[in-house]
Amino acid sequence: MGINGTGGRWDKFWIGMLIAFIVPLITFVFTWEGMSHMEYRDAYYMLFDPVFKNYLIMLMMPDSMVFFVGYKMDIFRFCRGAVIGFLPYMLLLIYLFCV
Repeated sequence: MGINGTGGRWDKFWIGMLIAFIVPLITFVFTWEGMSHMEYRDAYYMLFDPVFKNYLIMLMMPDSMVFFVGYKMDIFRFCRGAVIGFLPYMLLLIYLFCV
């Protein structure tokens, strides 16, 4: 165990990145059909719909919780990975709001 809790079993960059990238996908799979009453293949056609932008923001909420838990546990390499895993969703959201 290093300084401030770093160096533990969960303090790995790739674990944080993988979790932060997969959690929104899992959330999407479990909530899309129930919330939109549409099939998964229709998500592409809804991409530029304002409701989808709000839905994407909701999908990124678990990532912020993953980051917060890692920060509170003082596993900072995990947090760095979580930020990188969070980045594709944030870039997609910025693109959708600017187009």
